[in-house]
Amino acid sequence: MSIIAGKPKQGFDRELPTEDQHVAVLTGVWDLGTRSKTWQGETKDVHEVMMCFEVDQKLSKGEFIGKNMCVYFRVKLSLHEKAKLRKAVEAIRSKALEESELETFDIESLIGMPCLADIKYTKSPEGIVYANINQISKLPKQLTAFEPDHIYSNGETPDWIKKIQDTAIDTDSDGNIDVD
Repeated sequence: MSIIAGKPKQGFDRELPTEDQHVAVLTGVWDLGTRSKTWQGETKDVHEVMMCFEVDQKLSKGEFIGKNMCVYFRVKLSLHEKAKLRKAVEAIRSKALEESELETFDIESLIGMPCLADIKYTKSPEGIVYANINQISKLPKQLTAFEPDHIYSNGETPDWIKKIQDTAIDTDSDGNIDVD
């Protein structure tokens, strides 16, 4: 039997939106489950969600030419006053969460709503450049929202998101995330 060492992958060919502020629309939200994260030498279990935003920049090549680009926002599932998710939720809906909403707010209720997404590039240790959402803000009145190309609904989940969900430490043998 042979063991073949192939050429290292250089990343896949993809277009990135410009590193700038973009009008965006939330088009999908997925529970990624709980995973172990290490930060500053400390490992903790963190429950995460992924949010998909279409932005006001079109793809110029490939099978989806002319469609809006998408950027993903992966954050801890927390509505603590300092949490990134809470800041994003409050910006998208243009108002603060009430104390009574903190235990039962449905993030999916924001799907289809516009905002302003500040995109910054980061580079992985392998040298792959990614477009990440640095901050989400309320859409200024002088800007107008656009109609998104696709809204994820009725449990529709892309395969690559399912693969992330399958690696959660709270996933059962059927691939379902335990949300007790």
